[in-house]
Amino acid sequence: MSVASALMRQPDHTDECSLDEYPLWNYKPSALSIDTLRRFLVAESGVAQSPPLI
Repeated sequence: MSVASALMRQPDHTDECSLDEYPLWNYKPSALSIDTLRRFLVAESGVAQSPPLI
């Protein structure tokens, strides 16, 4: 088989794909705690945050 004919072949889609095994659909994001987020914002902006008024 020549290189050109090997490149012109159509892909074989006979194998089954399971959505349960696909990493994009199984990703579960987790939220950061508010303290972690506040520390990140202070570090990035360089401005100290005042304590919350509760």
